[in-house]
Amino acid sequence: MMTERCEAFIAKRALTTTNAAVAREVGLDEKTVRRVASKGVATLASHQHGSMPRVLGIDETRVGGKLRLVLADLDRNRLVDVLTDRQPATLRNWLASRAGTSTVDVVVIDLWRPYCTAIQAELPNATVVADKFHVLRLASDALVKVYARRKIAKPDRSAPHPFKRSKFTLLKRPAKLTETQEQDLKQWLREDEEIAAAYKVKEAFYAIFDLPRDQAIQTFDHFRETVPKAVRKDFRQLLAKMRVWRSEMLAILDHPKTNAYTESINGAIQTIVRSGNGYKFDVVRARILAKHALEPRKQLKLGQLLLPEGNFCGYCHEQFSASEMCEVAMPPMVAGEPAIQTMVCGTCRSEFDTDVLKAGRSRRPTQKAE
Repeated sequence: MMTERCEAFIAKRALTTTNAAVAREVGLDEKTVRRVASKGVATLASHQHGSMPRVLGIDETRVGGKLRLVLADLDRNRLVDVLTDRQPATLRNWLASRAGTSTVDVVVIDLWRPYCTAIQAELPNATVVADKFHVLRLASDALVKVYARRKIAKPDRSAPHPFKRSKFTLLKRPAKLTETQEQDLKQWLREDEEIAAAYKVKEAFYAIFDLPRDQAIQTFDHFRETVPKAVRKDFRQLLAKMRVWRSEMLAILDHPKTNAYTESINGAIQTIVRSGNGYKFDVVRARILAKHALEPRKQLKLGQLLLPEGNFCGYCHEQFSASEMCEVAMPPMVAGEPAIQTMVCGTCRSEFDTDVLKAGRSRRPTQKAE
């Protein structure tokens, strides 16, 4: 037996913390909390979380030893849904169920063809954009291959430690290098011709997406011809992807959206997964949606609770009008807890003003030791 208010509290609280913690908080058995919490999970699982976004981000993360599809609203930076797997049929069914309310104009994906096929089938009018991070990483990975090959084949015998300089100097953009890294880069380019060639190819590919649209398209189409034969084998995967994903890569020029938020939300999801180790996927999914998919409530301000007259000061406990009240942060009752926000009168406001308190302490006369 419990009140409806208690049941609603358990169902909501269990989505943000463990069942054992909720059981200790309300003084019930953990099995009872788990049974009540399952109702909240079922309710949240069947709930449609708002309308379809204009810019949809698609990525995957591992939950319970299996890759799950993560869908995010890249305009508002909100999680949309987490699907049971990343199979194309699962994505198509999810998109088809929302086809009547679909407002998706742009979809940002990794370089995985099944995603593209499912989107083109269910959202024929949407523009598919390759995630810029994954596109640029193809050039960086090719440069790392050249570095690894040259490190084995031709170490720098003149230096005390061959290839002592960090390879991350080669991966950074020139504008972000420190003075020391600039000197290291000059030595890289001077000492090894293949690394110098690979570095120039990497920077030339990065620069394509900084050019005006027409010039970028022309440079993109003629990029293969600029790759030296000495490193063309290392850049083979990049050149192949440029041919197969040409339209999706060039769409970056018109729609500069990335899956950066989706990647960040994957890290937050892993935190929730670790806190609920052993829970079923539907429970973990409900916790994820409750944390990142629901619309956040606007925090109520204390000033909105004031009456025109008869407001009690939180310090002297006298009554004042709304115009005489100020919001302050009182020290916590227990050390380590957050400060307490309250309303005080204008006279008591000075008791919480750090500048006034510091000025008062500085005016105190100092006593000389006799």
